[in-house]
Amino acid sequence: MTILRSQPSGTSLIKCGGRTSRQRAPTVGCPTIVNYNIQTKTPTEWNVGCEKCHGPGGAHVAQPSRTNIVNPVRLDPLRARDTCIQCHSQGRPVTPVIDGKAYDWPVGFHMGMNLADYWILEDHKLGETSFTHYPDGTAHKNRMQGNDFVTSVMYTRGVTCFSCHDVHGTGNNADLLKPAQMLCLECHGPKSPNGRTPRRSSSTRITRRVRAAASASAATCPKSSRPSRT
Repeated sequence: MTILRSQPSGTSLIKCGGRTSRQRAPTVGCPTIVNYNIQTKTPTEWNVGCEKCHGPGGAHVAQPSRTNIVNPVRLDPLRARDTCIQCHSQGRPVTPVIDGKAYDWPVGFHMGMNLADYWILEDHKLGETSFTHYPDGTAHKNRMQGNDFVTSVMYTRGVTCFSCHDVHGTGNNADLLKPAQMLCLECHGPKSPNGRTPRRSSSTRITRRVRAAASASAATCPKSSRPSRT
């Protein structure tokens, strides 16, 4: 049974460019718009502008300095990951209803703030197929990388999104810093800083699969070993 996501009765769910059973949602105001004002229906910047990741930039434009702009790389891991999770996640605002409407993004948040004060990630009950998750707890909706990432060991060890990605662009798939078969083995290889564990550790399994893929001239790391969804 699939359980659909619900919102408070008597409200309309304003989604990020999607459609609900009640209305056609506006295509503006989603996480990829900068500082969307829900009253005036206007943004500071269209699309994923600089301020989406670096916070308010007026003072920095007037007098460029490291002290008056947010650089996500210099933030602690939790705040740094907010940079990406603000868009790459499914959840609900801490204030669930604003002026009779339920919104599908962290209304009012911008970099420099604490995302947890504005946004609650979608929860899930293991064994249940929900609007956002498979029974095993992995996400199946679009832009839910953050929901999966916060459940990983990498998240608890301080790894950030830009430990592996450069959002300003690279020549690699998914804007990875290096080709996947090189990048993954820096942490998941037998000589990695994580070290080896007895028997067949996850690093050993990943190493074997990556090497097998490389020998077959594969372009990227093998897919996850999770069961197929088909």
